[in-house]
Amino acid sequence: DLQALYEVSKAVNSTLILDEILGIVMLKSIELLKAERGFLMLLDSNNELQFKTAHNINKQELTKKDLQVSSTIAEGVVNSGKSVYTSDALNDDRFAKKRSVLEMNIRSAICVPLRIKNQIIGIVYLDNSSEANIFLKSDLHLFELFADMAALAIQNAQHYNELSALQHFQQAILEKTPVGIIVM
Repeated sequence: DLQALYEVSKAVNSTLILDEILGIVMLKSIELLKAERGFLMLLDSNNELQFKTAHNINKQELTKKDLQVSSTIAEGVVNSGKSVYTSDALNDDRFAKKRSVLEMNIRSAICVPLRIKNQIIGIVYLDNSSEANIFLKSDLHLFELFADMAALAIQNAQHYNELSALQHFQQAILEKTPVGIIVM
């Protein structure tokens, strides 16, 4: 587990480009837990979850129908701030009667918050429909550690984007100013 976290940490912190980090987080999540499907969603300014990246091990391209997660699980993690794990969603009292779980035939699911201090910025959601790939309870702790590292990398990339935008704005102002500027 430590070796896996070390490899994940190196990969996630290898860039400051947000889209690259999101892709790495998704790829490493799938590799780490051997999931069939995975989704990384970030909260927007209205606190609504927005899909940022997704992976389906059975397809190269994802269709709009493929971009479905159990809203019960995803929204529950955002609202409670607590990770969700189930090794048998179809027989788990929390999810067995939920439409999304039944329609997608979710067997095993794990969803963890991406958290910076006490603020949730998004979630990473993984699921499996086959009985051969069931998540273990021990996977939850490892995945939570991974999500903490991923959240920091995502926040760093967001700050880098903000600073870069400010720098471009400042440069544009200086280039368009017809008179000199004195800084004291």
